[in-house]
Amino acid sequence: MSGRNNLRAVASVLGGVPASRIDAVLDLVGLRARQKDRVRTYSLGMKQRLGVAIALLQDPDLLILDEPANGLDPAGIVEMRDLMHRLTAEGKTVFISSHLLTEVQQICTRVSIINLGELVKVSTIEDLISGHGEFVVTLERAQEALALVKAQPWGKDARLDARGALVTTAPGNRGRDLNLFLVDAGLAPETIAQSTQDLEQVFLELTNSGTGEIQ
Repeated sequence: MSGRNNLRAVASVLGGVPASRIDAVLDLVGLRARQKDRVRTYSLGMKQRLGVAIALLQDPDLLILDEPANGLDPAGIVEMRDLMHRLTAEGKTVFISSHLLTEVQQICTRVSIINLGELVKVSTIEDLISGHGEFVVTLERAQEALALVKAQPWGKDARLDARGALVTTAPGNRGRDLNLFLVDAGLAPETIAQSTQDLEQVFLELTNSGTGEIQ
């Protein structure tokens, strides 16, 4: 049975979806060229996209997907990620349940973190991974710079990360002021960038590294 016939069979059960809608959905999920091939010849990623196509037949405003990238190879993950972006570009809301936090970070705009059945956090991805006003500074004589910054009222929590870069807030919360401060002290930075975390780090912090104890 072809992918097209599978969609037609489902469409019939749902009350008859127009052929034009079936073709539009096949185009959206990137299966039009393979619509006459037997489903057993599909890759896992194609089967996942066929499942999404079936869910889209009646043109819902909200699509709920459980682990849409589960078991996919890197190419399949990219294809699924691109499909999610196409759906949201069409104005649809896509609700994803997933443990693949790297993919969640690249696909989603908002995230809810649940730990042991309890809602821990609801926020935008941007707010969750922001460095809370901190900057990462690479420079020579990092230890000297750290001691100098920690002596300032705005830099008491400064530290060196695993790569030896200085991580600190800035005077006035502005990177250019931090740069000027270090340059005036004879410690010119090589680079200054706003600090960010990945979603996996945030998740582990909020759930106390998987122990189940909420921070």
